[in-house]
Amino acid sequence: MRSTAAYLEGLEPSAAIIIGELAVRARPISAECARRFDVEIASQDSATRALAIARVMRAAFPKPSQWYYRFRDPLRAIVQLPGDTQAALLRKLLSVPGGKPADDPDSIVDRIIASHRAAVHGPESSNRVVSKETITRMTQIWCGAQWYFNRERWTTVDGYVPWAECVMMYEALETARAQQRLSDFAAHKLAQGGPEVMRLYNETMKTANPLET
Repeated sequence: MRSTAAYLEGLEPSAAIIIGELAVRARPISAECARRFDVEIASQDSATRALAIARVMRAAFPKPSQWYYRFRDPLRAIVQLPGDTQAALLRKLLSVPGGKPADDPDSIVDRIIASHRAAVHGPESSNRVVSKETITRMTQIWCGAQWYFNRERWTTVDGYVPWAECVMMYEALETARAQQRLSDFAAHKLAQGGPEVMRLYNETMKTANPLET
């Protein structure tokens, strides 16, 4: 096999992947597929876990529609790869651009992101994990069913929003909601403040609305 775990680690999910003599391009994994995978992979049954992995791989690499291409089905080649190579490919298919720090502890960018996160949320913030169930359900509530499932818009096999898009939308909406809460907190603090708070508020207003000269 020409594919190795190190080679796959350097690929984006949409990049062409060479498996044996096949060059295939992965389709994006849908949020619904990722949510279902999260549930099934936690099973104690090894057959259920194996089926969950195969389902994700099939979603990324659909079976060729023409019967005479089916002997080049990429899934048949993937199942013959070593276990660590399959795991590397699976991590890449479920990765999110700009997400949490990668497994590489030597990455300068990841260390900077981790330090900024720790400064705001504390050193244990990197251990905070939001479940796929929460992400998918909340984005479906916030954005609506037509956004979550739209075969004409999304390029996933099942028509659901891509997992990476779903995560980035969830994080963006969470940020916007947090900013609104901070604004509410600031308003309450201002209302309960004394003369010093009002003086700082008036100075800030003058800075924000300078007089014409």
